[in-house]
Amino acid sequence: MKSQTFLIAQLDKLVEKMPYIQLKYEFEGIGKTHCVEVLPINLFKNNKNYIDFEMDLILSFITLFPHENLVFLSENSLYKIEKPIYVKTGTLFGISKEPVLL
Repeated sequence: MKSQTFLIAQLDKLVEKMPYIQLKYEFEGIGKTHCVEVLPINLFKNNKNYIDFEMDLILSFITLFPHENLVFLSENSLYKIEKPIYVKTGTLFGISKEPVLL
């Protein structure tokens, strides 16, 4: 399985679990770096379910694709995704406040 296919499948699962999220994904081929922007920022920083999902995904990704990089960022990040190859917006994004589990 290609790393991009694997990652998009996992991101689809994340949006299904958390419909109040928006994700943008960009792949930079020279550095083999996958960048995922997560909105809203309070979910990215404070939601335990999201944080657990991200950690599990990073560990799986590193195991399967040890020569590639995976970076998660949000709206305050210095790097901005300009050419996403994948964008997924949950059905409740911007409508509902997501639960914060600390």
